[in-house]
Amino acid sequence: MHADAQALDELICIHCDSIRLDAQLTYPATGAPRFAALVVGAHPLLGGHAGNNVVNALRSGLGAKNAIAMSFNYRGVGGGEPTDLDWPRMISDFWKSSSVPEERLWIQDARCALHHIRSLAQAPAVLIGYSFGCHVVSELLKSDSAAASICISPNPIQHDLGGLESHPMPRLVISSDNDFSCPPEAMAAWFLKLSGNSRHVLIPNAEHFFRGREPEVVDACMAFMNDVGVREAML
Repeated sequence: MHADAQALDELICIHCDSIRLDAQLTYPATGAPRFAALVVGAHPLLGGHAGNNVVNALRSGLGAKNAIAMSFNYRGVGGGEPTDLDWPRMISDFWKSSSVPEERLWIQDARCALHHIRSLAQAPAVLIGYSFGCHVVSELLKSDSAAASICISPNPIQHDLGGLESHPMPRLVISSDNDFSCPPEAMAAWFLKLSGNSRHVLIPNAEHFFRGREPEVVDACMAFMNDVGVREAML
């Protein structure tokens, strides 16, 4: 664990279905967190891990702004407990159909991570998905709730995002106009399906990965949560 002027970082393990998952927390050095943010990363078969630039920037950036924020590795990723997942077969299947049955296990991992962060702080929960993580967040919302949700680089062409479309909470979508995975027209058409308090922030020329633009992503998230009152919920 180490401290800076504002926040603490801590490497932890969480358990899900008898599997140990690596996770990282960032939280205020003093005082109670104003919200609890679970950051759900990209697809494991596309290099998704807790050290991803967007995921890492969100966890550390929100943790420095009086949140408790957690990112985690899906089972089989990083230095967590070994699993019996057949990675060569999954990779082969994924490149044929862009999906594998094991995705249900990674959704369960996120569900366990959400349960864990809720056990750590009595604060409003915010679900943040990046790329494939947007689909995972959508699946969580089919059986759970949150104070707000944020989707970064979602791909409604590839993934079922129905949980986000039907849930009444405040929602933020952050995308770029040159994301290779989803044309702007498709993003705009999907965004129209979101009812209620839904907002869209477009960061130009940031591609799918937001390299070098991570502070803009964090700022957009904080502006949204200020606007909808999530930060004030525990004051």
